[in-house]
Amino acid sequence: TIIDVGCGEGYTGRCLKSMGAYKVVGVDVSDKMVECARNASVKDSGQYHLVGDALELKKVIVENSARINMMLGAKFDVGVFELAVSIQLFSDMTISDMNKSFVQIYSLLKPGGHFIFAVPHPSQFHHVNGQEETTGYFTLRDKVISGRMKTVRGKDIESRVYFKVFEDYTNAIKATGF
Repeated sequence: TIIDVGCGEGYTGRCLKSMGAYKVVGVDVSDKMVECARNASVKDSGQYHLVGDALELKKVIVENSARINMMLGAKFDVGVFELAVSIQLFSDMTISDMNKSFVQIYSLLKPGGHFIFAVPHPSQFHHVNGQEETTGYFTLRDKVISGRMKTVRGKDIESRVYFKVFEDYTNAIKATGF
């Protein structure tokens, strides 16, 4: 059983299901993205999509346990997911919020569970609009950087990220207990 934190339109969850995942529970703060994910998923396929905040994952799972066909019981305190994935979510959060969401994710994983996440390389945002940022790489921490990115289908879209360096991610991982 997998939780996809910041699932967006459900692409990662659909890929995981096609590779044999038993159940994928996607959570995203955007009701529009969750609606897209639900529409793109095969009904009764073991894919579930919930509107919820990554800072309140446990609450979201508890409140929707019947909807996602999960009996939580006493095992909930020791985790219910074998794997947590998150693609591009943490670049949309402050460092403080990322740390809080890591705690939520960790608390939902079974002992020995795994957490896989992907974020843009920090150096990608050191150059803004083709110009090197003059304030310096490390002083950009937790500042919003605006730019453009391409979707999986190649569409160019505007984006914004909270800049982080590798140390911000490794500190969060260590502090959480992963």
